[in-house]
Amino acid sequence: MRVNWTNIRAFLTAEEVPRWIGLSLTGLLIFGLGAVSIGVLDDARVRSAERLRDTADSSVELLASSLSRIPAEQADQTQLALREYTRWYQCDTLRVVSEDGRILCSIDNAEIGTSAALSPDVRPAATLQRLTRDMGAESGEQPKRMVVVGFDQHLDEHGTGEERTSRRYLQSVLTQRATVGLADAGMGTSIAAVTVIVLFLLVYRALRRHFRSMSLISENLMSRGDQIESDLHSLRLTDIHGALADQWNRLVDLVEEMSADTRRASASAELTAVLQKSGRGELAEVVNAVPDGLIHVADDWRVNFANSMAQRLFEISIAEGESPRLDELQASSVGQVIIERLNESRGPDGEAVAMSSVVETDGGESHYRVRLVPFARGKRAGQCVITITDISQQVRADKASEEFIAQLTHELRTPLANIRAYTETLSSGMFDDPKVIADCYNVITKETRRLARLIDDILSASQLEVGTIQIHADNVDLGALLTEAVRDLRGLADEKQLDMQLSLPSKMPTLQADRDKLAVVVNNLLGNALKYTPGGGEIRVGCQVSADVVLITVKDTGIGIDSADNERVFEKFQRGSNPVVEEIEGTGIGLATAREIARRHGGDIELMSVPGEGSTFIVRLPNTSNSSGTGASTAPNATGEV
Repeated sequence: MRVNWTNIRAFLTAEEVPRWIGLSLTGLLIFGLGAVSIGVLDDARVRSAERLRDTADSSVELLASSLSRIPAEQADQTQLALREYTRWYQCDTLRVVSEDGRILCSIDNAEIGTSAALSPDVRPAATLQRLTRDMGAESGEQPKRMVVVGFDQHLDEHGTGEERTSRRYLQSVLTQRATVGLADAGMGTSIAAVTVIVLFLLVYRALRRHFRSMSLISENLMSRGDQIESDLHSLRLTDIHGALADQWNRLVDLVEEMSADTRRASASAELTAVLQKSGRGELAEVVNAVPDGLIHVADDWRVNFANSMAQRLFEISIAEGESPRLDELQASSVGQVIIERLNESRGPDGEAVAMSSVVETDGGESHYRVRLVPFARGKRAGQCVITITDISQQVRADKASEEFIAQLTHELRTPLANIRAYTETLSSGMFDDPKVIADCYNVITKETRRLARLIDDILSASQLEVGTIQIHADNVDLGALLTEAVRDLRGLADEKQLDMQLSLPSKMPTLQADRDKLAVVVNNLLGNALKYTPGGGEIRVGCQVSADVVLITVKDTGIGIDSADNERVFEKFQRGSNPVVEEIEGTGIGLATAREIARRHGGDIELMSVPGEGSTFIVRLPNTSNSSGTGASTAPNATGEV
């Protein structure tokens, strides 16, 4: 008979095999649990009988000892003790017998005064202290334990005070309680069952995972044999995990990598030839238009090609047909730093090693991301492509973001600390002066508004980050908005002894705009004016209305802004370069948010400033009112002071 090993091997690697193994182990498990349960029950019965004997002997002796301290004349006390004993132990017989066999006390009132009818081998002799015997085990009845204990008791029959000692016997027949053994048996069976089940699940899970990995590998190879070269990734095992599956996936990844390296090596030669033949053709123009530096280096570390950005960055000029060595280029200071970092990435045999690093130049002002990508392995180990990307702006943005988080933490902590301090002052009840209480409420209100403005700035910055700022246009009374903004900040201006004035036309337009967003713009500009204007200065808020444009001006006599920073201060997380600015708290998002909101309304913000003299911010908005120069009157007089 010829054995078909192919069918046997297919059966052993099939997914159904672990299931049959599981069913077989389940049957063995049930059989084993039954055997264990029977053994545990037998053992529990044996131990239960032993406990009964020990309990019966000790409990009856203790009862006899207690009865010996009760005078014989107090039969009611003896009877009460026997009744109390039966509350804790199940007894068929429990009585006190005199030396002549008369029953003195018993849990059965009918037998008191009668003679104890005991078999000769059980009837105690005068010298007997304790007699024990197991009953009922041979006849199949519930096991019982007979215990007879002798004890001495004082007797004064005629009340003369002359006591004598009389021998008494405590006879008992105790019935065993089967529930104790069953509880032990149930506990033992449960422990055994849980242990066996856990072991079974662990073994079955390990076998199933192992066989499942083998089955899927075989299935993938058989079903995708014609796609191996074009789609290696489809052979990966993605829905299971395990040592075998992980090793198989690593093998697939290695084959994919080797295949990719082979394709890159083949394309490298073609690319080199194309670059050398293209000269100043169309392909060269495309590569030269790339905003990043691109350098192709040959095996001997010679530059085969460098695009225009790389040559400008290194401040070199490579003529057609020249191939200078990269480490011998007379490059700029920036280029030399980059070349030194590239030289460090070369292996001991001159091979190019993949590298990605950030190079810092110009004293930390400029940062470049330098990447080296090897072309191939083996004999072409030195050939690679180098890309150089200017990430200075990104680094500055990241640094500004970190500073913003640090400053924001401080900005949040200060008003919260003030609110907490004044709240505790009010709650202490130590101050009854209405002026002190009013001052506390004013500080709490001021700090609460400060927190609200800060949170609005944070939300606006977050919306700027993801580009989700939305304008919900509605009728906006511009005069009322400006009046309210100046009134809210009047307290802060008075604290710094600043003269804040609002001048509005006699009639103000009602714009179609987002009132909350415009309030953020005005509050941010006024907040900056208050922050950067020394005590004793002036702040002027005004508005001009024409047929097409509405101009809101905020002018201060503060520290001013250098002309080189006019655009920088409108960038997110950026502040002026004046050293005085660094000493003043700020997040660097207020002006960026204000300009973005103004632009979303179809307008913009302009800045005119002279360092040391002050700054003027002009918010330019389109006049979207029904008729220019008309609307609700918001100023009580020509100057509109509030």
